[in-house]
Amino acid sequence: MLQSLRDNLKGTAATIIVVFIALSFGLVGLETLFAPSVSGSEAASVNGEAVTETELARAIQFQKRRLEAQFGDQMPAGMVSDERLREPVLNDLIQRLVLVQEAMDRGMAVSDQRLDDIIINTEQFHDNGQFSPEIFTQLLRMQGYTPAGYKRLLAQDVLLNQHVQGVNDSGFATEDDLRRIAALSMQTRSFQYLTVPIADTEAGIELTDEEIQAYYEEHTAEYQSPEQVAVEYIDLSPAVLTDAIDVAEEDVRQQYEQELAERQDQTRRRAAHILLEPKDDGSDQSLLADLQARLAKGEDFAELAREYSDDLGSKDQGGDLGYTSGDAFPEAFEAALAEMAEGEVSAPVETDAGWHLIKLIDIEESQAPSFEQDRGRIENVLRLAQAEELFVELAERLADLAYNADNLGEVAETLGIEARTSALFSRSGGVGLLANRDVIDAAFSDDVLVAGNTSDMLELSESRVVVLRVTEHQKARTKTLEEVRDLVTSSLRRDKAKTLLAEAGEALQQRLRDGEALEEVAKSEGYESQTSLEARRTEPGANRQVLQHVFTLPKPADDDTPVISTMNLANGDYVLVSLTAVASGDFEALAKEQRTGMSSQLADQYSNMDFAAYEDFLKKQSDIDIK
Repeated sequence: MLQSLRDNLKGTAATIIVVFIALSFGLVGLETLFAPSVSGSEAASVNGEAVTETELARAIQFQKRRLEAQFGDQMPAGMVSDERLREPVLNDLIQRLVLVQEAMDRGMAVSDQRLDDIIINTEQFHDNGQFSPEIFTQLLRMQGYTPAGYKRLLAQDVLLNQHVQGVNDSGFATEDDLRRIAALSMQTRSFQYLTVPIADTEAGIELTDEEIQAYYEEHTAEYQSPEQVAVEYIDLSPAVLTDAIDVAEEDVRQQYEQELAERQDQTRRRAAHILLEPKDDGSDQSLLADLQARLAKGEDFAELAREYSDDLGSKDQGGDLGYTSGDAFPEAFEAALAEMAEGEVSAPVETDAGWHLIKLIDIEESQAPSFEQDRGRIENVLRLAQAEELFVELAERLADLAYNADNLGEVAETLGIEARTSALFSRSGGVGLLANRDVIDAAFSDDVLVAGNTSDMLELSESRVVVLRVTEHQKARTKTLEEVRDLVTSSLRRDKAKTLLAEAGEALQQRLRDGEALEEVAKSEGYESQTSLEARRTEPGANRQVLQHVFTLPKPADDDTPVISTMNLANGDYVLVSLTAVASGDFEALAKEQRTGMSSQLADQYSNMDFAAYEDFLKKQSDIDIK
């Protein structure tokens, strides 16, 4: 299975790699040593093939980690709950299986050699540029996979990619498509516009109390305060308890001594070598002697390794094999290395692979930190351990004491912890703890809000629990005019200003329709005007709001009749636009690279639409049973 790999990788390190992978992927029975079996209850089946609960749980955890990495502390409350992720993740697994099955039905396959090459060349499995069996196994264990299970999953991924790529590569765009797209996407427009600032108009508007009152009454729906509650709560976790825990000096020193006794200091050595494979004519021995002589004269070891070493896996790195803790290479190799000083080159060493000249590049000693250096870490470890024990005890007592308690402050005092009171928050949540969906639901539940009971103990995680009771309840209501007077005044003044601007703008539009140039109109009124000639949809430096509006306008009927239009910017300013010319994009005028890029982009869009339809068709044709 790995013959090609053996042909291309020679020497000690390469032999270890090949043997490791052969064993890892040959002994499927080892799988149960490293990870849960993928058998078990079914979450769904696709054409009789199961999607197991174990697979689903693993996929949900992967999605959680991806979302947490993407959003960090800004993660919306409840976004990564198992319940919320289960349906979309299961649908993804079903769709994946549908595509893999179709690929196999169509005779698609991937060779073991291809899979081995992918694994060998995956950088995450490398140490100092070379495949590391230890890193490979460790990373797989961390993700809950075995080598055999990982290889099966990798095979599915390759099949899936082949299938998707095959469908996507079938997409194409015709010349007519490209010309039509170019005509629209590369279209240019020439226009002028003037801007009337709303601030000047607003400054001259005086409002009466009667107008403000009338506006408020007409827009009461805009001034609603949602239902809100404030809660008294106890938030219990080991982190809350650590500050109150004192760790005795004796315990810290005892823990240090225990760790020191259990610690095994390791020395790691970084080696490079020049490998000469045995030759029937004995030429390897003469070359070996020549290399020794040249090294003795001071020639560079790495350069000689690049030129003469038979280890194709390390010669390009100057013979560098990376670090060993004493067990990575054959016994004779390790024995020689252990006796060498840093920078020293060994006498010839013979192994099954041939003759080696070994250079010790670096020695890395692993030494235990002193007590003072490690004191802070050990104190934190012991403090957290005690806090976790105390948390379990207090959580049990909290559940009993808080049941129907009228005052959580007294409960907290009994437990020696703190109760807090929140600010008002609505059903959409507050900040921090009050953004948690479980907390929000409990606070607005009938049992807590209506009946006035203390909530059940909420287990937000394995190491965090909360109980709460409502201390203040404000029903949804219309805010009084006094509360929103500034907002009402601002809105009314803005509406009046827009009306005045529209009235004044009508007169300006009429002047343009009568044939007066926009630039002259702007100058006579003291307004700023702008001119854009042959502007594209993404014209740099242009006002994005104006540009977007201009490209929604119809084409002028002729060169002498501009299209007149008005708009309001987001800040309320009034804009009068005169569109004078529209020119279609010319596909032939594009550079060859641009035409090629447009063709590729359009083909990709068509391929994506085709593939979505293809996926939907396969899914409808499949026998899918969600448990």
